[in-house]
Amino acid sequence: FTLIILLFLALLSLIMYYPRPFEDILSEYLFNIEQAGAQLDLDLNPSSPLYVLARANSTVIADLESTLVNFFTSSSPITATGFDLDNSIFVPSIQRFAPSLATGSVIVKPTAEPLTIPNGTILTDLNSGLQFNTTQSANTTTFTNVVIPVSSLTTGFSNNLPAGTSLFTPNFPTIDFFVGSILSSNNIFFGDLSGGSDEEDDESLRSRFFTFITTLDRTSSLPFIKNTIDSEFNVLRSFVKNRVPGIIEVWVRFSSADSSSFYSDTQVNSLKEYLNGIIPAGISLAINEAKIKYTDLAISIVPYSNTEDLTQLNSEISLAIENLVGDLDLGQTLSLSSIRNAILPFVANVVITEPTSNIVPELDQVVIVSSVKLTLPSYQF
Repeated sequence: FTLIILLFLALLSLIMYYPRPFEDILSEYLFNIEQAGAQLDLDLNPSSPLYVLARANSTVIADLESTLVNFFTSSSPITATGFDLDNSIFVPSIQRFAPSLATGSVIVKPTAEPLTIPNGTILTDLNSGLQFNTTQSANTTTFTNVVIPVSSLTTGFSNNLPAGTSLFTPNFPTIDFFVGSILSSNNIFFGDLSGGSDEEDDESLRSRFFTFITTLDRTSSLPFIKNTIDSEFNVLRSFVKNRVPGIIEVWVRFSSADSSSFYSDTQVNSLKEYLNGIIPAGISLAINEAKIKYTDLAISIVPYSNTEDLTQLNSEISLAIENLVGDLDLGQTLSLSSIRNAILPFVANVVITEPTSNIVPELDQVVIVSSVKLTLPSYQF
């Protein structure tokens, strides 16, 4: 199928790039007349009726070829632009990325007195001039940080400001609004604004389309299949493998419940029917259960001396562990060193008391942390 598409596009490119100019058509027309009527001693002078007729017919042919060239140029993803390019791409999953707003949150540190930040408050980055607005009202306090969701006023990638960027509003000139969702115990902001994008240009869209149709094989399809599963089905975890040529293995877990039946026949059939419509021709599909290997974590930590909010520290560590475990592949070991490295950015020292060794799952298992227990010498979360 892919070969047929490429041959078709190659044929279109030949038509598009080699239109015949009027002069060539007229010359060929007159030559053929002269050859066909050599014994008739035809008058082919520029003023003769036959020459005038040949010229008129050549004009019609040249216009027709020009029309065809323009049609194929605007209808083929090789050369089409703008709206014509959008219409020429015949793969439903390949659509031009629309521009989007950046979203995220800002942090307001404790204020001298409680204040109400109204929904729709305009915040400005004084360095770039980019503007954002709060998307819900919030009340500041005198004792804790407040996180307020925001959205950019305009679309564009430039709105994805890094965590820690200070925003200003004349409505509250004495308050700094810092981009971020988490402020660590050592005063580091986390949580960039994200999601802002420009409208995809023609060359990027064209490149994605040709990458898709020219690399539609058993390996390059794997990320596409996984993204489809994660976006279209309510799965806890999914993995797509190609360990045997000609077979795509899909390993899914719909629930964390430890039961013998991890999903229903309806779910399996629905998933299989959907995936059979997108996998490359000639490739077999095998859907399997991703089993779970549970583990508990018990960790003793030594916070930095300037740590004030232990509850926030607990949230930061829990999120770091969640991200670490969420990135594990099927059958991948959860090592003690990786746990330690994930937590160390937030504390002065870490001692893992449970488990006592690396968690090594079977090839069809994924590691899931069922509980995390953090302890201090005189404090327990």
